[in-house]
Formats: sequence, C-alpha cells, structure tokens
Amino acid sequence: MCKACPIRLDDLREIRKTLGLSQAGMARALDVSLRAVQSYEQGWRKAPINVLRMAWLILFCHWRKTLGPQKPCWEVNRCDEQTRQACFAYSHNSGDLCWIMGGTECKKLAGIDCMERIGHCRQCPVLLQYLEK
Repeated sequence: MCKACPIRLDDLREIRKTLGLSQAGMARALDVSLRAVQSYEQGWRKAPINVLRMAWLILFCHWRKTLGPQKPCWEVNRCDEQTRQACFAYSHNSGDLCWIMGGTECKKLAGIDCMERIGHCRQCPVLLQYLEK
C-alpha cells in the first residue's frame, strides 16, 4: 500500500482482499454468515460497526505481523501527561490500537461517532505508519 492509495477502512471488500481471504474465509473470521459478507460487499446492507471493528482488528493483526510493533500514539502525537492520563489507549498500553478504540483523547475526539473518528484517524501518523508501508 502507498500513501496515494491507502485502503478504505469502511470498505469490507478492500479489507478482505488485503487479507487475501475469500468471502467465506472473511465470514469465518468475522463470525458472520457468507450471505452477510456478500450483502455488505454488494451494498445491500451496511456493515454494522462491530463487524467493521472486527475486520479492522484482523487487518491490524496482519499489519503487525508484517511490520512489527510501531511507536505508540502518545509518542507519535506528543501527547502531554494530562491527555495521556485521560486516554484509554494509554491506560491500557495500546498506543498502536488507538484508531480502533473508543475512549481515546486524541484531539478531543472522545464521544464522537466511530465512522467520523476513523475519518480523522486516516490522517493521523499513527494509522498512516501502517497504511503507507
């Protein structure tokens, strides 16, 4: 992947293809039916946020296996101590998962809709360190 064409995190088909999975394999990984994956990819139904989050987590595991651990978000974004202490990613030492988690304090995005937040995260160097590789 390159910066000019990063994967769309709202497109289950792109995630599945990046992982090299068939629709049946993706259905197994997400614990949903094959018909559900087909309907999400064809646009008949919108993938629920919990399904997208599971797909993101599987994608993250793929990236991490390929690239190894990256710098935590609080270092990349130079968060001050007060922000770190209030942040769920920091308190759970999950600074490379901030883009998938709720309860993070990055740019005061806590409490906004997940899809809106992921739009912001697509511009963040924490997620870009995976998308640009």
